Amino acid sequence: MLNLRQIEAFKAIMECGSITRAAELLHVSQPAVTKSLQLLEHNMGLRLFSRSPKGLIPTYEARAFYTEVERSFSGLSSLARFAQDLRTMRHERLVVSVIPALSLRWLPDAVSSFLSTYPDTSLTFQAASSSHTAQLVGQRHIDLGIAQSRLEDPSMERIPLMNLPLVCVMPAGHDLAKNAFITAEDLRGQKFIGLSPQDVAMVQLQQRMNAAGIELIPQIEVALALSVFELVSRGLGVGIIDAESAGCRPSPTVIVRPFQPALSMPVFILRLREEPTSMLAEKFIEHICGSGMQLVAGLHE
Repeated sequence: MLNLRQIEAFKAIMECGSITRAAELLHVSQPAVTKSLQLLEHNMGLRLFSRSPKGLIPTYEARAFYTEVERSFSGLSSLARFAQDLRTMRHERLVVSVIPALSLRWLPDAVSSFLSTYPDTSLTFQAASSSHTAQLVGQRHIDLGIAQSRLEDPSMERIPLMNLPLVCVMPAGHDLAKNAFITAEDLRGQKFIGLSPQDVAMVQLQQRMNAAGIELIPQIEVALALSVFELVSRGLGVGIIDAESAGCRPSPTVIVRPFQPALSMPVFILRLREEPTSMLAEKFIEHICGSGMQLVAGLHE
């Protein structure tokens, strides 16, 4: 039976032309190389070399066998390179969907620092609503989702990423701008620009308003926090959005105040439980969890 050590000794002898140089190449003793060659000839039932005053002379069979050995070692080298690529995540691609609130500032910063550590990886990002992101994960169209999620789906794993604080945005010069913070009572009778009723921020706000006995009916309803911000900048009312969206486009026409008692928008990393996760995905999750903690800490400063 052939083994790798015997074949390595044969290959070294063929390429070096002598047992002495083959032993030096393999960093073993000459007797070890001689024994490996003898065992190989015995196991193959062939004579591979003849001796002459000039040294070892390969037989016809040795030359033919060497051709196959070269092909095999070339294949092993390819496998070794492929294994190295797997270890370093070289040429791997990760597809991620992220909510718009995190796609303008936080995501580019997180990706930049991630690629500085893993420069040979490939990343694809798309912005989508939380419900659409969860759907894409469930349908296996993407590897990971970054979104709000209130669904208790047993097939979906929800990894806590961050809790974005909610803030009140109002036009510059608004009566509420003199307040250090905004409460539910402050919103009574205000022209309000709201997110969709299913949005986690709006659900929490409505619960707070109901507990205070205050009816909150948005005059304008939009899908994105950034749309709320733009409408507020035009003096059309006040709104409650996450602090990251409020900080993405600072404007002299918009005043931002914290909401008290504090409300927050939980954000999760979504992935399918039964799907195996690549090393690239695991490293990315680890990285953005740290980045998410830094973001929230900065928003609270």
